[in-house]
Amino acid sequence: MSAFPPRRPGATRRATTSRARGGARRAARGMLAVEMAYGFLIMTIVLAAMFHFGDAMVVRNRLTLAVSRGARVCAPRGPDDIVDCAEQQARAAMGPLLLGGTPRCEPMNVVTDTDVVDGVPIVTVSATCRFTGGFAQIVRRFAPGTAIMVLRSQATMPLAP
Repeated sequence: MSAFPPRRPGATRRATTSRARGGARRAARGMLAVEMAYGFLIMTIVLAAMFHFGDAMVVRNRLTLAVSRGARVCAPRGPDDIVDCAEQQARAAMGPLLLGGTPRCEPMNVVTDTDVVDGVPIVTVSATCRFTGGFAQIVRRFAPGTAIMVLRSQATMPLAP
């Protein structure tokens, strides 16, 4: 005779052994580990992108301020030496913008244009630079000469008569 009581008629056997339950737990733990790895990867990419684009916005703001200073300081001087003055002022205001000894905005092209609009002489100073901060340093290592972002800014001021 068996040590177990007899089965009731119509009762089904369930796999309730500790081995079957442990296998299901291990599978659930494995799935959780994979989901956590994907979640961590996605969050890391999002966080790195936030730093990259935040740095680009800081550099773009600095470029806008530099161009504005170039136009504002040189416009009262008149149209005689406006080109050299605006470029010098913009480069001085931009500064080196270094990140670990590497410039984050190079090369900086400053273009100055004078025009007459409705009888008022105006000066337009615009600058363009290639953003080389953030992920751009990693991309340049594998693809030299690649520009991740080209930042542009422009300022216009009336000239002194």
